[in-house]
Amino acid sequence: MTPARHGRRVAAAAVAAAVAGGALVWRRGRPAPPAFSRRNYRGREVDLRGGVGAAAGLLAGIAAGGGREAAGGVVAVAAAAGAGLFDDLRGGAQAKGLKGHLRALAHGQVTTGAVKIAVIGLGALAGAMVGGAGARGGGSRAASVGRVLVDGALTAGTANLVNLLDLRPGRALKTVLAAAGPLVAGGGPGVAVAAAAAGAGAAS
Repeated sequence: MTPARHGRRVAAAAVAAAVAGGALVWRRGRPAPPAFSRRNYRGREVDLRGGVGAAAGLLAGIAAGGGREAAGGVVAVAAAAGAGLFDDLRGGAQAKGLKGHLRALAHGQVTTGAVKIAVIGLGALAGAMVGGAGARGGGSRAASVGRVLVDGALTAGTANLVNLLDLRPGRALKTVLAAAGPLVAGGGPGVAVAAAAAGAGAAS
């Protein structure tokens, strides 16, 4: 990728993410509907529309960056955002954390958290396939499948890590911004995704 093209992709992804995410975050000045309002661990009201704004900005930014990796990113982020919103709006307090949801599933209870885990995992694998993980570097069919599985696992694992960090205000945002910087500077595959994450995070 030439420096000029790299710069255009980074700028397009970051700006699109910031504009789309910022537009929805700005609307948070209005009272949130009851379905989008929660109390955090300190008893303060939290507006869930902020997450919707961040996801919308991220999707817009990734799409603006273009390329096969960006297409895979759109698939993975759309799956994670949809599953997260479903869990936020329909979930209960009957199970907490990955172990809690898996324990409930073992007892025959399908929680919204378990659905979220499954959708994020499948979305991550689909994103890896669409993004070309299996086509990079040539090699055998087994090697291609292996790359898809590794990339899918990394994507799903990263989503879970950010979700865990989000239990306290600001931690997830700081981590995403810190991780996106070196990826943008490196200019390798996925630069549009990293730039979009930085833009959406900055707008939030």
